[in-house]
Amino acid sequence: MKRILILEPNRYHFETIPGLCYYFDQLGYSIDCLVQKHDHYGDEFCYAKALKTKINYIFYEHSDMIRILSDMTTKSEYDYIVLNSFDYGLNGKIHSIYADIKDTAKSKYGIIGFYHSLSSYYDNQETDVELLNENRVFSLSPVSSGSVSFPMVNSYFFKDAANSSHDTNSRTIITIGTSNDDALLRKAASSVKDKSKEPTVIFVGYKTKKELFIAQIKRSIAAIISKVVKSYSTNKKPYPYFSLAFKKNMKLYGKVSFDTMFSLIEESDFISINLKSHLLDEFSTCRTTGSKQLALGFSKPAIIEERCASYYGFTSENSILYTEGHMDEAIQRACSMTNEEYSKMQRAMTALQGKIREESLSNLQNMLSAIESK
Repeated sequence: MKRILILEPNRYHFETIPGLCYYFDQLGYSIDCLVQKHDHYGDEFCYAKALKTKINYIFYEHSDMIRILSDMTTKSEYDYIVLNSFDYGLNGKIHSIYADIKDTAKSKYGIIGFYHSLSSYYDNQETDVELLNENRVFSLSPVSSGSVSFPMVNSYFFKDAANSSHDTNSRTIITIGTSNDDALLRKAASSVKDKSKEPTVIFVGYKTKKELFIAQIKRSIAAIISKVVKSYSTNKKPYPYFSLAFKKNMKLYGKVSFDTMFSLIEESDFISINLKSHLLDEFSTCRTTGSKQLALGFSKPAIIEERCASYYGFTSENSILYTEGHMDEAIQRACSMTNEEYSKMQRAMTALQGKIREESLSNLQNMLSAIESK
């Protein structure tokens, strides 16, 4: 039977492993995964339990990775070594893991793998020149910049079961990660005219408990000030700070496990991709946010700036688009959407999901066929 070894050299990027496993399983490969030992190992498969039963997980301590990889590839015959990511931190410096393993990781057809952003190419093009010359690198979104291009293998797969739509009188919006502009979303969510339709907003991904604690303290202070101002002011307009404060309909979470995050996504109607303004160019040309993967994997319509939407394949049929700085109109539309309108948008996202899956599987198959025909 055909066999691959997927290597993740870092303590992150586990979210792309189920999708890679899904594609190689579809192509008939037996799959081993070599990952750094962590508290929630295998958690990324919590909604894909049928697929997880087909995956053999092997764990390593950081200092033993190269030795274990060498031992495994010497004792077992693999068709490919698949890098789930290239950028690798060692002694405070980032470099391509390919430089460390190319002479010791043995397989029938060699190494292939993911660039998670175009910066990986610019940082590693000299180290990875053999892989690049032989077209052995793919990316989460199609990349084409000058003479550089990588085919898309979008590993968004997270769950075995089909998606279901929500029939609800109020909407829940979730935003995940530190690349998003939380203040922009808070302000937009506070501007909803019909307060009976004000959304529940879930913020996930505060880096530290300290950041989460500070946000919660700010929310408490804002609530107290709000009561005082309302008691003494005849001005009916909201005090400016309140539109930026966390309110009762806004839930705050720090770093969470995959099962918690996936459960929160399942409860939500929309995934908000409200990127910080200085990141928009990068995320609309050569880098893929994990929120795109989650929107596809869970068939959740996105609320997204239109430049990024175009790059990710999102349209007004499957997502709510807004221009930079004008998110309030998008949130207003999400909250006023009927269940029928929402279901139609979700079906369009599911259709995009199927299209991207088909294209990604074809791209991967074509890459492998080209390598094996040489």
